[in-house]
Amino acid sequence: MCECPSCSEEFEPVCGSDGISYTNECKLRKEACEHKKDIYVDYRGLCADSCANKKCDHYAICKTNHGNAICECPPHCKPVKFPVCGSNGKTYENECELQVDACNSKTDIAVSSTGPCDMCSNVVCHFGARCENGECVCPTDCPEGSYQPVCGNDGVTYATECELRQASCRKGRQLQVLHFKECDDEVVASAEGSGTKCEESCRFGGTCRPRFPGDPMECRCEFDCPDVRVDDMNFACGSDGKK
Repeated sequence: MCECPSCSEEFEPVCGSDGISYTNECKLRKEACEHKKDIYVDYRGLCADSCANKKCDHYAICKTNHGNAICECPPHCKPVKFPVCGSNGKTYENECELQVDACNSKTDIAVSSTGPCDMCSNVVCHFGARCENGECVCPTDCPEGSYQPVCGNDGVTYATECELRQASCRKGRQLQVLHFKECDDEVVASAEGSGTKCEESCRFGGTCRPRFPGDPMECRCEFDCPDVRVDDMNFACGSDGKK
């Protein structure tokens, strides 16, 4: 029957091929036998600290593997809730979580401040949007069932001024209230006066108006000519020679 050796406590240290120092060579053989590992004497004396001259970046930890120094990321963190704000603008549950993220991504991340990050500090939102968790979101809290109509400068009637602001945010357009009532036939002229105009002056009798409510303003040739009998016609000769 094969048995692992019994060893004395005599201090004649050797360094094993696994990078571990053993009290004597017998203890090394006993370790190899009991754990069924192939370990041999690398050299006499205590193992030198192979991590002493090893520099690990991104919070990696130096460990010895068969006498070789290697850098490894922290395997896991304790479930401690002490939030910190990283220099990347991200909030971490604790500093250890920050270090693990920096190590795994090989990114330089430092603790910017303790506590959660103010993710909206450098975010500028437009058209009535507000910042939530670093992102611009449109308002969704308009009262339901309320009808206090307003006419927007896009020619659309909105149930409330709040819904106009919602539409302005969704469309990414600067919408303004022209009238605190439903839109009427004067809305196009009012819209033109409010700054929603055609890119160039309309020529040849065209008018500046949207094709459909909510569309951008454009020059359109829309004439409502009355029907007349041939006998009642007063022909006019155009500059193009046509009548």
